[in-house]
Amino acid sequence: MHAEPERTGPGAPRAVSAAGACPSPQVARQRRHASAAAAADPDALAAVAQEWADTGSRLVAVETFLTAATAAARRQGLGRRVGALTARGTDLAAGCQGASTPGLTLVNQVDPLSAREREIAAMASQGLRSRDIAESLVVSIRTVDNHLQAVYTKLGIAGRRELSDALRPPT
Repeated sequence: MHAEPERTGPGAPRAVSAAGACPSPQVARQRRHASAAAAADPDALAAVAQEWADTGSRLVAVETFLTAATAAARRQGLGRRVGALTARGTDLAAGCQGASTPGLTLVNQVDPLSAREREIAAMASQGLRSRDIAESLVVSIRTVDNHLQAVYTKLGIAGRRELSDALRPPT
């Protein structure tokens, strides 16, 4: 008896079946990518995105990291994970000189931080304490700390030590 091929979207059973018969690592990676995208699995997407990056397929890697970030946001609402995946995609996008795709356009247009979050993060990255920032902006220390926590979550970082690198624009 013939096994039913894995379904990943309209018309995909035939393509997935054909891909399964091909020993090419590239085709196997494309198959994993299609399956992870169909399942909206952020971890599987991030893994295949790293494979794309490791094999020099930077543009595909960028878009796959961003797809993983979107999947993480929709599926699990994991702010730090979304931030980390988006940051990885953004870092790779910096090396895609002149490339223009919908995925790259979104990376360049979206600033995940509000103006106030960016202001507070910049001050904190310069070594100012929450108390000093609060006094300077005439807000409570708790407000400063809440904004910083939001920044850490959006950027996928753990704390102040990582702020300078996270705020630096891609080169």
